[in-house]
Amino acid sequence: MTAAFDTPRSRYYVLELEGVVVGGGWIGPLKGAPPEYCELKKMYFLPNVRGRGWGRRMIEKCLNDAPELGYRYCYLETPATMETARYLYANYEFEPRTQPFGETGHSGCDVWMMKEL
Repeated sequence: MTAAFDTPRSRYYVLELEGVVVGGGWIGPLKGAPPEYCELKKMYFLPNVRGRGWGRRMIEKCLNDAPELGYRYCYLETPATMETARYLYANYEFEPRTQPFGETGHSGCDVWMMKEL
């Protein structure tokens, strides 16, 4: 996963516990958008580590590093069925949008959110 997302102005972080990769998250350029827009994606965690605050820490790491990479806005997409994720994103002041932005290629996502950094 890290090799697939090793692009300019991006970072992919992994969460490793006791030598096992149990989660990750990526921040990087939003394809089809102006250069000041980034995308937060690939926020995945194994079920056995969910609910322990790792998602919050990963989001904070990505959002804190985004301005250093030259971004002013952060966009994300998620399925409506992922209620816990949507709640988490709303707590980080991601605002809902009425339509997709950029060219993410996430055909299965029906919730679009953005925030100013």
